[in-house]
Amino acid sequence: MADKKIFVIEKMVQILDYIAEHNGSARLTDICNDLNMVKSTAHGILLTMEGLDLIVKDKNTNLYSLGIKMFRYGKIFEQNYSVKELIHPYLEKLSAKYQECAHTGVPDGDCVLYVDMLETDHAVRLQARTGGRDPLYCTSIGKVILANMTELEVEEYFDRMDIEQKTENTITDLAEMKKALHKIRANRISYDIEELEKGLVCVASGIYNPEGELVAAIGISSPNGRVGMDTLEEMGRDIQKYCLEVERLLK
Repeated sequence: MADKKIFVIEKMVQILDYIAEHNGSARLTDICNDLNMVKSTAHGILLTMEGLDLIVKDKNTNLYSLGIKMFRYGKIFEQNYSVKELIHPYLEKLSAKYQECAHTGVPDGDCVLYVDMLETDHAVRLQARTGGRDPLYCTSIGKVILANMTELEVEEYFDRMDIEQKTENTITDLAEMKKALHKIRANRISYDIEELEKGLVCVASGIYNPEGELVAAIGISSPNGRVGMDTLEEMGRDIQKYCLEVERLLK
């Protein structure tokens, strides 16, 4: 069963690539011939893709083209990529000033996705890497994302997640988390004091588009013994300043 699912996924990707490479539209016959697919198999996969809004069929021409969902995915990627490029120079400034790991994260379902990360020889070696994901509830950037949700959305998040006690400082109580998120909303700054990993502290702030939607967050991570709270708060002020500068560029 697993092999069959993998086969279908591979064929779906091949079909999407084929349509994209042929000016955005293709016929069933050409897909079958060029991708060496049995017509009945190809037709079934195409029907599934139609149902998922990945492709759309023109009933007059019988041509398959990319669907609205692919457009949405492209716009999300374009937005994330452009924001990443805008933020990167500020990561360089933060990394150079503090000699610590500076990173950019974006919302990705129930996790934070790291889309950019700069380390120095002096920086703490994080488990996460660019392209990696961490939970929202125990990371500084993750809590920025949670703070952007309504109380009901936060409650639903806690209900569906396996809230694990990563360290003795991990916030696992919903009421306590709500208090922490209220403070983050008020101050536009989020701290992770050994909540994800023992000995690791982080600080982060969010970047919002002109519509007030959270598009990304900037964070810095450091070993707890290497920076005190004064330095962590200074990092936070610099991050906030750079987040506001990026927001001005987005207008």
